[in-house]
Amino acid sequence: MHDFLTVAFVGLGIFAVANFLEDLIPVLRRYHGFVMLALGIGAAYWMDYSMFTGWHTAVRNDTVGFLLTGFAFAGTTSVWRGILHWMGTSEGDEPESRQSHMRLAA
Repeated sequence: MHDFLTVAFVGLGIFAVANFLEDLIPVLRRYHGFVMLALGIGAAYWMDYSMFTGWHTAVRNDTVGFLLTGFAFAGTTSVWRGILHWMGTSEGDEPESRQSHMRLAA
């Protein structure tokens, strides 16, 4: 159960970081899926975390465990976007239609 919650809440953190980066660099909105995958896989390697070790499931290679955990992190961001959209926040909108919250001085 702890591993499931870890995957879910790290996915929420990745979703928040990706939204921040997309507000900072608007070009990244076009590559939203790749940004999520890169952040998910990067988080799995950075945390040195594989959900398969917590579930006592053998994988052939540790690198594959990190990679699949990163895919799971990235996949949960879509769930969080759907939940936030259902709750009525603008964070749940598609990346291309979401307005930037950054106020840069002109």
